[in-house]
Amino acid sequence: MRNPASLVPALVARPRAFGESTIRRDMPPGLVDALDRLDAPGRRQVLRAISKAAGPSGFEAACTAAARILAGGRVPDEASCDMLARRVAAGTPSPSGCADLLVYDGFLGREVESDAH
Repeated sequence: MRNPASLVPALVARPRAFGESTIRRDMPPGLVDALDRLDAPGRRQVLRAISKAAGPSGFEAACTAAARILAGGRVPDEASCDMLARRVAAGTPSPSGCADLLVYDGFLGREVESDAH
């Protein structure tokens, strides 16, 4: 079985080779499109961030993190991509982006109205 993360270091060294790389099919389409629009230094930065985050979190989580950061209008650095990839690998937040704190009210023995958000 091929590990796409093993291809990333070579692309960090030669970011222009991304256009012909087989790794493209292993990445979300939005990430591929964003990488295609970047210049070589920007592409290198993103690929380096993915490479760093893939170790502890896995390639898929690292790609998801990079895609989310790029979708937010920023180019991911190693630290932000790593941190977000760890969150993605651990589980995704609620769709609203806010944590559901009602579970803690149960620990405290409180009843809270459902529209208290």
